[in-house]
Amino acid sequence: MQLGADMLDGIFAHCQSRDFLCQLQESAGPRKEVQVLGSNGGVLQRFVLKDRPEDFQVSEELEIGAGHPAGASQAYLRIEKRALSTDAAVRILSGRLGVPLKEIGRAGLKDKQAIASQWLSVPYQAGLEQQLARLDTPGLAVLEVRYGTQPIGIGMHSSNLFRIVLRAVEPEFKVQAGDFHFPNYYDTQRAKLTSASLGELLYGLQQRQPDAIGIFLGRMEQLPLRLQKADSQVRWAMRILAERRQDGVRALLEKFSIADKREYLSALSGVLWNFQLSQLLVGSGPEVLLAGNALGTVVVPAGVQQFQAKTLRQAQVGTSNRYIERPAIAVARIRHVAWAGANVTLELTLPKGSYATMAVKCLALRSVMR
Repeated sequence: MQLGADMLDGIFAHCQSRDFLCQLQESAGPRKEVQVLGSNGGVLQRFVLKDRPEDFQVSEELEIGAGHPAGASQAYLRIEKRALSTDAAVRILSGRLGVPLKEIGRAGLKDKQAIASQWLSVPYQAGLEQQLARLDTPGLAVLEVRYGTQPIGIGMHSSNLFRIVLRAVEPEFKVQAGDFHFPNYYDTQRAKLTSASLGELLYGLQQRQPDAIGIFLGRMEQLPLRLQKADSQVRWAMRILAERRQDGVRALLEKFSIADKREYLSALSGVLWNFQLSQLLVGSGPEVLLAGNALGTVVVPAGVQQFQAKTLRQAQVGTSNRYIERPAIAVARIRHVAWAGANVTLELTLPKGSYATMAVKCLALRSVMR
């Protein structure tokens, strides 16, 4: 895929120029009201996802030896966080322990609107256990401490265990224990339209592409007004660039933190991956428009055999523009299903890098399209 200031052009054009059998919508905010709408606007499926943190529980699977403080250079902390992002938890621990942010290792990010446990590594120092015992932060607890010599790095975990409650499911959709194969799309935690648009702008500015600002402002004219209003960074960028142009570029680059820039470029990479994956899967099943603060389409194949071993090269925009191999199909191992009225509880295991929220949405789409 060609990298440039207009990377999203093809996706916008594709989504706006076609009629789709149905579309997938979700509400803004941590509590997600998800709907599958037919071509006539009628609701084919609806449910509530992440109604409360207890409805979305995730535990990271990572092999960590017990170790011993003697000779250890790293301490491994198994934390549990509630309604708190991984980045926020890391910042809290950095401040309380006096450890620079860049020296706290993690295998991945866990959802904010959730109860999530995961491992972090910090440089081991005498008195660490006493510092941890004094940690008193709502929504954050250290459950266990182990010791070793190597910091935890991105992708070191093998899988994640989930317990998910879907509420007000209407109509009841078919789901059963066993393996569920679904397209390995990124969900809006990463592939968000507003963030991807800012990522496209940042990349264009980094590459000194003269049309980067004009493309961004034109892109924002295509963006639903409610999304513009919901994203304060987008509103600010639109105003500062429209008013001050080159002066505004300097202000924009200074305002966005390194973490902001990383998030926006990551969102752009995610949106591009989703489009690339849909292009691979087109023809294997109905194409569903992603509406709201997402961009692109979802194809849920009727059969996955021809794609199961397929990987695609995903551009990591802004990271030396390198590529990684990512599986086209992920497998959710559904261990238990329990209905209680209109609510259903799912217990499942997913490989690292796959999105449980997208697995649930694909289950709903598969049910509608049977």
